Amino acid sequence: MLRALKGGIANYLAFLVKPAPPVLSPYRAPLAPHRALVRKTLFLAVCAFAGIFYGFVFTVFPPFLVIILSIPILVLMLVVIWSLPDQKTGPTKLLTRLLFFLLIVTVLWPNYLAIALPGMPWISVRRVVGAMVGIVLLLCLSVSSDFRGRLKEALTATPFLYYGMIGFAIIQFATLFWSDPPFSSFFLVLDHQFVWTAAFFASVWVFQQPGRVRLYAALMVGMTMFLGLMAIAEYRNQAILWASHIPSFLRVGDEAVERMLTANFRDGRYRITTTFGMSLTFSEFLAMVSPFVLHRAMNAKHVFGIAFWVIADITLLVLTYMTTARLGVVGWIAAHCFYLMVWTFRRWRQNPSDLFAVALVVALPAAGAMVLIAMTSVDAVSKRTIGGGSTGLSDTGRKEQFRMAPPVIARNPLGYSSGKGGPALGYRTPGGQLTVDSYVLTAVLDYGVIGFIIFYGAMISMIFGLSKVTLEEDGSDPDIHLALAVAGSLVAFLAAKLVLSQEDNHTLYFVLLGMACAILARHRQAMAGRAIAPPSAA
Repeated sequence: MLRALKGGIANYLAFLVKPAPPVLSPYRAPLAPHRALVRKTLFLAVCAFAGIFYGFVFTVFPPFLVIILSIPILVLMLVVIWSLPDQKTGPTKLLTRLLFFLLIVTVLWPNYLAIALPGMPWISVRRVVGAMVGIVLLLCLSVSSDFRGRLKEALTATPFLYYGMIGFAIIQFATLFWSDPPFSSFFLVLDHQFVWTAAFFASVWVFQQPGRVRLYAALMVGMTMFLGLMAIAEYRNQAILWASHIPSFLRVGDEAVERMLTANFRDGRYRITTTFGMSLTFSEFLAMVSPFVLHRAMNAKHVFGIAFWVIADITLLVLTYMTTARLGVVGWIAAHCFYLMVWTFRRWRQNPSDLFAVALVVALPAAGAMVLIAMTSVDAVSKRTIGGGSTGLSDTGRKEQFRMAPPVIARNPLGYSSGKGGPALGYRTPGGQLTVDSYVLTAVLDYGVIGFIIFYGAMISMIFGLSKVTLEEDGSDPDIHLALAVAGSLVAFLAAKLVLSQEDNHTLYFVLLGMACAILARHRQAMAGRAIAPPSAA
């Protein structure tokens, strides 16, 4: 046995000193065995050292260094994805399913039900699914030239949105260098790239496919109906239904989460929240969904269908009232006024002799004036829209924040980084809670003046772009026909963001931006096809 062992060692040593075999040009000669062994040994030694070093740093040092050391791992992952061979198609079906799953998780799963590890961000379902969307999107971009070409073609339909989204992502990463302390918002910025930026680019691709925009509208309306039933049960319970039944591994020991789980009342009435972190964000969501319900009512073919969707729309307003959040009511009114005005103008433009359209053209401004008069003169309406009464403290605080903001913005017009605008502003409620009560302030403080212009400019440009599509499209494509409902949803979001700083619904907003880009691209293709079609085909 000893002789066999010696013989094996001798043969292996002879193999190592054996020179590399000669090859003909232009082929490359393989490494000699001993050189290959040295390289493998060095590679394994470096991996072992890196593992020991990372384990030591993660155990001993503060989370700040952990954030920095995670960057090489992410870069290595990106290099691996980039080096994958090109294929005819990428995993686009998986991307579509993951995007819709992200929408379901965003609406139906409370984001505060997560796993919290010391020094690390919450491991929530939304973040996990968002990361999967981002990774699959990168895979599609890496392996499929067809995916890249079609995505770029759609994005070029809206250059401001295309370059604005890239610029907004760059701004988020750039502000990490001068945040206090530097890179302290890294995980938050990374999270935004998955559930915001990746969701946008994935949406541009997904909603180019026929039927996907209608699927989004049906999904949002269906989930809202489910949440409506949940809201009724919660209102009867006078507390969040699962507040005392959360498993220990999903309960985050955080003061903010405890406030979310605590029953909230205003003027003696319970404020419903369902799966959202607070009643304000649930109210914002209801306002964003209402244009899709209104669209169903305006396009129903039968009386029973019209009655059903009108009742559903009014039910949304009732649910919004149950949140006792003014921003939802204002968003609902703004979205409906916008939708009805554009719809009326389109109908009158297509048929100037339509008496119903002419009557609406006259009646809508009068109705709008009456609403404004009621908002300013009727006490009950004013308190539920403009403010007053128990909401006076919130209004006073917001005015004080806008007064404090200009010198803070002037000190750093480039932005303080994600989540750092509140500490930079330094406004606290009488209870000592640090807060910012308008995303106008949050955007300009976190991402600077340029980031503010991109965020709100993208929103406003898409509202005008979709309105133009509505006036031009002929109703032959049911997805493009939803352009006005998408624009109305953006109007509701814009109204809410004037007085709300929370980012719970921002994933839906970036998906809507991607959807708007896809609709504009599809409309441009349809218009181009209509222009070159022969008269008989047209």
